[in-house]
Amino acid sequence: MAGGKVRLAVEWDKNAVETYRLNFPDTPIYHGDIAALSVDECCKLADIEPGELDILDGSPPCQGFSTAGKRKAQGKPMTVQEVIGHLPLGQQGKHEPQVLEAWHKSKPGQSLRKASRYVGSFQSCRLAPNKPSMTQIKSRRHWHYVVPRQLTDLECSLVASFPATYRWVGTRQCITNRIGNSVPPNFMRAIAEHIRDEILAKVEV
Repeated sequence: MAGGKVRLAVEWDKNAVETYRLNFPDTPIYHGDIAALSVDECCKLADIEPGELDILDGSPPCQGFSTAGKRKAQGKPMTVQEVIGHLPLGQQGKHEPQVLEAWHKSKPGQSLRKASRYVGSFQSCRLAPNKPSMTQIKSRRHWHYVVPRQLTDLECSLVASFPATYRWVGTRQCITNRIGNSVPPNFMRAIAEHIRDEILAKVEV
């Protein structure tokens, strides 16, 4: 996304490996514990010599470090409605009556747990259409702002800034885990572009 080429991916989770391979079939991936990956094997798999690598990126699951939407955005972020408002609304989810009642009591941008004490999670919110989405964590999905249902796979993916063509592998929970553990692509692109323009472009060869 930022003009670079990924020479090697490293991942221990089987579902994450299958998902990555499906979307990036030309990128080699090491399936295993990174602690067992030697420098020599890493260079061999990446087909590079020592000193040729520009960026070594380590991206652990980020929800533990996230402020879940509490930070002020830089620039003009896209709202939930701008991202998924063009998709069909769908139907009410098959949820317990108390869950549906909590959704109706909740306000956009509020968790169902806050609206009803014993329902849902504080990390699972009814999204506000005119604001950016809060961080999605791997154990929960957010709720649609118009219809009492959780977001679909596509909606979760788009809200996390994955392209509409991105493909997922496995069960609904596997997909929730992958999106919740990911660094949003647009966020990673901004970091990569900054490194490219402010560091690599200024290095004397």
